[in-house]
Amino acid sequence: MTWPEASPPAVGRLGEHLAFVWREVGGWRFGRCGLDGRMSAEPMNVFAPPKSTPAASMAVQVFFWGVFGVILALMFWPGQPLRTAPFALPATMLPAGLDKRALAFVVDVLPFALAAWLAGGQSDLESLWREVRENTLPDRQVYAYLGFFLTAYPAYACLMEYRFGATVGKMLMRLRVVGDRGRRATLRETVLRNVSKVPELLAPILVLFPILTRYRQRLGDKIAWTAVIDAAVSLPPEVLQPPPPGGQDEQSR
Repeated sequence: MTWPEASPPAVGRLGEHLAFVWREVGGWRFGRCGLDGRMSAEPMNVFAPPKSTPAASMAVQVFFWGVFGVILALMFWPGQPLRTAPFALPATMLPAGLDKRALAFVVDVLPFALAAWLAGGQSDLESLWREVRENTLPDRQVYAYLGFFLTAYPAYACLMEYRFGATVGKMLMRLRVVGDRGRRATLRETVLRNVSKVPELLAPILVLFPILTRYRQRLGDKIAWTAVIDAAVSLPPEVLQPPPPGGQDEQSR
């Protein structure tokens, strides 16, 4: 073992070992060796935050494999209509502006991010980013962010969009989620577009999709064949209503 010349170690006996403690840039170091002079362990940073336990790391892996499994299952769900034309919106429907969508996202995600932050233990953003990069997130934060940020938020968005066509944030911004040709999005489509938010939340580069696509669709929208439109200027009210029982034939009668 070596240590800075200006900061020699404090040495003491620790059972059948000699213990060394000294200060370096970045914190205190601890090392030990046997009475024969052989090192028994690598020096460690005394105050370094612990890494996630194997159980928490396994939970993260299982969660993400489950997300990708759900996405694949919904993409190839049996009984889906054959797509013979690309996704399109009627001329009367205008895609939502990115500014409105960004504000709606902040309104929707903020309560869940705050709940995850409080449940996982408050830490500043710089420390949180470092812990994510170095895999030193405490188990409590791992489970809090998996539960609130990556599970509860997509589930909330899915239920709101299927039932009302929009989340609270989208309602405030006068936006709606629609399917191909402007029809109401189905349950499969709303689940698929919102489950796809999990990889999108962790890969910021994917925010480029709405900029590059014709109808300003996210990656999840492209997969689910959905789009977000500006209801204030383009949405007929009847589009948000479920189709009548029996379809058009029953109406005509």
